[in-house]
Amino acid sequence: MTYRPGPKLRAGIFFAATAIVAIAVAWLMKPVIVPLLLSSVLYVLVEPLVSLLQRKGMARVTAILLTLGGLTVLAVLVAAWAAEPLGRQLGLLRERLPGAWEDVSAAILDLERRVTEGLGMEMRGSKILDRIHVAIGAWSGGAVGAVYAWIATLALWFVTIPIVAFFLLRDYRSLRNAVIGLTPNRHFEMVLAIYHRVAHQLQAYFRGVMIQSGIMAVITTAGFFLIGLPMAPVLGILAGVLNIIPYLGPVLGLVAPSVVALTTGSGADVYAGVLAVVLLAQLVDNFLVIPAVVARAANIHPLVALLGVIIAGSLFHLAGMVFAIPVLSSSRIVYRGILSGLERRPLNPA
Repeated sequence: MTYRPGPKLRAGIFFAATAIVAIAVAWLMKPVIVPLLLSSVLYVLVEPLVSLLQRKGMARVTAILLTLGGLTVLAVLVAAWAAEPLGRQLGLLRERLPGAWEDVSAAILDLERRVTEGLGMEMRGSKILDRIHVAIGAWSGGAVGAVYAWIATLALWFVTIPIVAFFLLRDYRSLRNAVIGLTPNRHFEMVLAIYHRVAHQLQAYFRGVMIQSGIMAVITTAGFFLIGLPMAPVLGILAGVLNIIPYLGPVLGLVAPSVVALTTGSGADVYAGVLAVVLLAQLVDNFLVIPAVVARAANIHPLVALLGVIIAGSLFHLAGMVFAIPVLSSSRIVYRGILSGLERRPLNPA
């Protein structure tokens, strides 16, 4: 009697093989994976508008060009509006950072002295400060080159992402049909069902994340404006964008407002206000926005999401962290779809 593996084992083997191939392809495409993913997200976000314009009687290519052209003009206007105050704040940071570092160093050394005198404990604050100072010096030495490299990369993405999104909006359906058409007849129904479920979930997730990011940007912008923080709209939008990064986004969202508060010589009340604004935004996000908008689309355990973000971040850096949750969510659908298809189709007798 020959052993015949059950549907769960076969589904696990097939899913593992598919995942290995997908990871290998993603690794080979690592240099271009970020613009491709961002182009795909842009496609998901603007495709409903393009389809709406097409239903209103506009040619699809015209609708695509109008939509992408409008978004490009809006991005240019936002960048031009933010460039001057951003450059001014960076100049202030360069001027005032040495003095601020001296104040922080003095406070740490004073705390070390008090603890040593009161408790007889050695904190070794001076050694830690020396190491931080060396690290800052090493970082600042290559900071200018890194900034120019980032600017060049962003400029390249600014050109390539709309172009790739244009071809996706124009040709995606025909490409999708051609790829699915290559599926053997016995697997066609299963592959088609999996595709539709994954596509629906990804669209719901990314649109939910964009809504979440927009709500966070509005809350933080209003909060920064009320506490009198300069560049409130820029910092609020940045906080909303950074909130897309799971777990680390809120922490990163604190960095830029704190730097601006430092460079403008703001008092402790403004620092406390920045912390309060970000904390309030996170409370709204975690207790209202995520359960109502994002959680339904993701539908994965928080521990699995955290481990996935860590592993994906180690492999694909920031892009891996941003796309880890939708990939995990899609993987769950793929496995269940494979299992369901195999359970409905028994093994052929030998």
